[in-house]
Amino acid sequence: MISRFRALTCLLAIGASLGLAACETAPPPAPLAPVYVPLPPPPPLPNVAVSQGVVEHAAVFQGYMQRASAVRADFQAVGQIQERLTVAQAYEPAQLQRGVVAYGAIVALQDPTFVRTIREFGRDPTQRQELVRRLVANPGYVANFEGASGAAGLVVSALQNQALTLLGAGNRVKQAAYDTQRQRPFLADIPGRPERLRAAQAVGVQPLVADPFFAEPLRNAAVGATPIAFTGEAVAAPYTASVARALTVAALAALGEADGANAQAVESLLAEPVNSYCFNLSKLNLYQCLSVAKPYYEDVFCLGQHILIDTANCVGRASGRALAPPAPPALTTATNLTPVPQGQVAAAVGGAPPSVASRAPSLAPSATPAPPVSLPGTPVATQPISPDAPVPTAPR
Repeated sequence: MISRFRALTCLLAIGASLGLAACETAPPPAPLAPVYVPLPPPPPLPNVAVSQGVVEHAAVFQGYMQRASAVRADFQAVGQIQERLTVAQAYEPAQLQRGVVAYGAIVALQDPTFVRTIREFGRDPTQRQELVRRLVANPGYVANFEGASGAAGLVVSALQNQALTLLGAGNRVKQAAYDTQRQRPFLADIPGRPERLRAAQAVGVQPLVADPFFAEPLRNAAVGATPIAFTGEAVAAPYTASVARALTVAALAALGEADGANAQAVESLLAEPVNSYCFNLSKLNLYQCLSVAKPYYEDVFCLGQHILIDTANCVGRASGRALAPPAPPALTTATNLTPVPQGQVAAAVGGAPPSVASRAPSLAPSATPAPPVSLPGTPVATQPISPDAPVPTAPR
């Protein structure tokens, strides 16, 4: 029994000694290697994009300007007057004014330097958000960026071309008002004058629908799929409110921030009160003219002056460049075709219908829209944005 106990004790001692030996000779475990988990990459810069509303407003503007500029002055019958009035007076002032800014924005997106600069500033998501906030809060801020003057030059030139084309049509139609005084059918009084005025007022509050013929090319041009070639010399700030807002909408589109959640803010940028007043006044002058016009040739005057010429002047003023005044027409009276004194010619050029200059001095001439004003409260930097500016410089 004692021998068995001794044997068991020896075995336990041997096992303990072997275990201690094993613990003394085994290498320590290798430390765990740190696992590197990469941060997710920042969201990519969105593609250039504009809202459907911007495209539609621009298409409405371009379509109207083309239709109105195509109004001809070769009146052969009195029925042609109402037909052409119907075409030219069919626009809603606020919609057309928004179209000026929207069309200018798409034109500005055709300047590659401007688009590239804006996109460089927007590569960092945080900086892009801050830039969007500043642009929406102050449209004049866009003038600080490289390429803004070139883009502004394209906008000014494009709006000027549209305005001058419409102005040419208006001058020809206005001259036809004096020429048709020599033709007996145009001396007759217009029947249904109150109904004619109500029809003009009805179409003046009816928004137009964008024609796909104009909308599709503008949409493709905005995103760079099919650019449209515009030319124009660079124009330095300050800009009119319409041009500054057009550049701002273009900058937001270049950042990919002119659609989706920002669509409503972009829509508000299209509304510009100074130029909207000009278009509204043009309509009011038209209604005044139609309300007092009696013979047919005076309706021709209303068409030429208060639809075509006045609207062209509003577009020209939106660009910041006044249109050249038309040459004084050679007026004759409707009754005896004798020359009108030069003072009465000047009155007619200033806005009075032929009857005012020739035989209806009691009819007051229409008011003239106020001249354009520079964008108020939008100081811009005279130097490019530096690293010390609130918005950092773009990567070079």
